[in-house]
Amino acid sequence: GQVTGVERSAAMLVRARRRFGREPRLRLISGSPEALPLDASSIDKAVSVHSLYFWPDPAAGFRELARVLRPGGTLTLCLEPPEELARTGMAGRGFRA
Repeated sequence: GQVTGVERSAAMLVRARRRFGREPRLRLISGSPEALPLDASSIDKAVSVHSLYFWPDPAAGFRELARVLRPGGTLTLCLEPPEELARTGMAGRGFRA
């Protein structure tokens, strides 16, 4: 299968390409959750790990994920609950609870 990584940060995209650029099944592209540069119904699974806090418009991001996921596709989100972000002080460092 093919793995596509979408990253909004140019600096992080450069780091990812430097580290994983030789992986033949990996495609790294610039984009945002609100406007994914992917065709409709083009992916089987989507994973977001600790990035939801930084999405400017989560509702738009979820609409885009629904658009690009094939019918019956799987979305996995990994995040800390707002209470944990507040307890650890992460909410004050750019993490939106």
